[in-house]
Amino acid sequence: MKKYKIIKDSDIFEKVIKTGKIKKNKYYNIFYLENDLNKPLFGFAVGKKIGNAVTRNKNKRQIKSIIDEHEYLFSKPYYYIIMLKKDINDISFGEKRNMLISLMQEGEQNEK
Repeated sequence: MKKYKIIKDSDIFEKVIKTGKIKKNKYYNIFYLENDLNKPLFGFAVGKKIGNAVTRNKNKRQIKSIIDEHEYLFSKPYYYIIMLKKDINDISFGEKRNMLISLMQEGEQNEK
């Protein structure tokens, strides 16, 4: 994932979490809010409950890889904040991918 797709501003993080919509399952909370930049931007929130720094960074890399692989799911011009839940460490990479994809597709069906 390119650095220009990452949200760095903490004000945007707070705004998306407080005023945006949410999709959630056992492993993810995805907050999203429409932006006027005509492209999606992503932020990642991985708490210390997930594990040490190595584990948290590994999870973020995996999620970024999934997003890059399935960009069509995130094609709308939204800010996305993806929060990982503690149970994320109990599943394999393939299951992480499937759960994130199904969560995003579930949300698209509800919005139509």
